This record gives sequence, C-alpha cells and structure tokens, in this order.
Amino acid sequence: MLFLHEPSIPEFVYIHYPVCQHHCSYCDFNVRSRKSLAAEFSDSFTDKWLEAIEKHLQSLWRDSSKQSILRSLYLGGGTPSLLEPEQLRRLLDILSKFYDLSKLEEFSLEANPENLNLQKIQAYRDLKISRLSLGVQSWEPIELKRLERLATYSQMEKCIEDIRGYFENFNLDLMIGIPNQNIESLKRSLDKLLSYSPPHLSVYLLTIASEHIWFQSKTMKPLIPKDELAAEFYEIVSQRLGAASYEHYEVSNFAKSSYRSLHNSNYWNTRSSYLGLGPGAHSYFANPPTRCFNILDMKSWLESETGFAETEKLSEEQQAIEEMYLRLRTRKGLEFSDFDASLVGQLVDEGLLERQSSDTFSIAEQHWALLDAIAGRLLRGRLARK
Repeated sequence: MLFLHEPSIPEFVYIHYPVCQHHCSYCDFNVRSRKSLAAEFSDSFTDKWLEAIEKHLQSLWRDSSKQSILRSLYLGGGTPSLLEPEQLRRLLDILSKFYDLSKLEEFSLEANPENLNLQKIQAYRDLKISRLSLGVQSWEPIELKRLERLATYSQMEKCIEDIRGYFENFNLDLMIGIPNQNIESLKRSLDKLLSYSPPHLSVYLLTIASEHIWFQSKTMKPLIPKDELAAEFYEIVSQRLGAASYEHYEVSNFAKSSYRSLHNSNYWNTRSSYLGLGPGAHSYFANPPTRCFNILDMKSWLESETGFAETEKLSEEQQAIEEMYLRLRTRKGLEFSDFDASLVGQLVDEGLLERQSSDTFSIAEQHWALLDAIAGRLLRGRLARK
C-alpha cells in the first residue's frame, strides 16, 4: 500500500470514537447515538471498537518488535468522555504495543460537561491526559436548546471549575451563527468564557445543510443568522480575544502564549504525517503525499482488516492547492510571486488580504471567515496563469 512507503508510522495519531449520547440533528460527523449502537451491537460496540483499533494498527506494523514514537494523541468524536477510565486504559494498553508512549507531548480528549464528574476528571489526569477540550458552545439557554445540548448551566460551571483544578491546559469551544444568536448574546457568552481564563479557545461557525428542517420552517429560517451577521460575529470574537491577549493562530483557534494545540497544528503542515483510526477518520502520509480514508459504516469498519476504504496519491497540482489552502488557514502566508499580481493587489485593496512583507501576504484576520471564498478566487487566478 502507498502509505507504507514512509520510513515510520506517523507520530501524530487521531482516534475517532463515533458515539454520542444524543446525535444532534444538524451534525454531519460520522457518529451514532449510544442507544442506536447498543441496539445494533448488543451493548458491545465499545469492546468491538477497541478490538478493531488493535487489528488496524497491527495491519500497519512492518516490524512487530519495534515501537514507534508517539508525540501527540487526540481522542475525538463523537463524545470520547463517554468512555470510562478503564476503557481508556485498555486503549492505551493497545497503543503501547505499537508506540512508545513515554515521549507523548500532548494527549487530548474531547468531552461534554454532562459526561464528566470530578472522579472522571481525576482519573483522566492519572491516565496522563494532558489536555481536555470541552464542548460549551454557548452560555445562552435558548441557544443551547437550539443546539440540542444536554448539559445544564450549573453542570457547565462545575465542570469547568473541576477541570481547572486538575488541568493546566484545556480548551473551550464556542459556536457562532446559532439560530436566535445576536451580538449581545455572543458578547455575554464571550465574557463568561473569558471569566475562566481558558488557555485555548476554538470558535466554530455553525454550518447547517440546506435540506435541514430549520430551513424548511417558517419560524426557524428567519432566526438563522445571515452570512453578513455571522461575519460580524467572527470579527467581534477576533477583536475581543485579541484584546484579551489570545493569539489568533488559525482560522478557528485562539491560544494564550505557549498553548497552541500541537496536534491540530500538525494538520496544517503538509510536510508532516498523521494517522487516523476509527470509522470515518482519515490519514495523511507525506512520503509520498497520500490521503487514506477510513470506512464510514460502523459494521464494515469493525470487520475490515485495515479500516481503510480508499487511498489517494496526490498529484503535484493537488499538493500545491493543499499547501495554499492550509497556509491560508494560518499566519504562514503565501508568496506574491506564485499568484497573479493584479488579483492579489485587488484583494489587498478590498481589505481581504494584507501584506506580511514585500514578498508575502495572508488573509486579513477579520476576514478569515471568508477563507473558502478568498482561496477560490486565488486558485482561479493561479490556474489562469498556467
């Protein structure tokens, strides 16, 4: 297989736990509710999931006597905080058969407040988890209801306080573009989040499929913020967090000094590889540049020998596009010489791009929410030059 050309297995690993207590109607992640999986797999899905993770790792190992270095481990989902500490311990035991965990620099786990308690938080720390990422999304009751969140206000408050007592490094998620959200409610949520002084914040624009029931409802559709208002939300967040000394280091991510996410930063580096395990996860191998996509269907993924559905070796053109898009997501910047000068000049005049130096440019921070549209214009200009 193409990905085995690499001299070693990636040092960055993402593991997808595709289970949620409730599957939110707008969510397009590859997840299922715990109830539906229990009905299909007779309450044994997590055991089968762990067995499949081990089987798929074994299929990648060419030298079973040698452990690889693991620098970063990220458990996402889904809701990995549904896993009990003993199940996480089993997962780490599996990984230790293939990886040297002693050099692990960052171990992140996504969590929801309603699945955590003090005992779990203590156990997670004892398991050497170094970073929790908590799905808060909003502090407004009506917005939480629209997002189908299960945690109560008091659960959220207690959970964050407990996390602060045991974790130096943690992330809080904030959602913008929620039905009913307005500038005042956004500012209240921001103020509440900042009162906890989180080392890291992730801010996501709620994306709703055009066929979602909200767009079919005469009462709900008018409550969905228009693009212009969502862009204003993004600008407010960027300015407020910048004033609070957060570095806006990627389109959706803000960090205090030295608290950038090591794992996520690796995703935006086309010269580094990462391995994705779990149904629907994907991997990227830099040598040669190859994407591998895991099987989406839960049963088929469990039964598969490798977990992979398909692999795609990237052409030079695809690599260039990937490099352009990922650099635009961060502050790395692009070189003027690679693009049509008049087009870049026009985008600078429109305030969408800004000069970093005489040779490089990047997206203006307040317009990072327009990343896809700006990247599209740059790409069309780049292709036109060929």
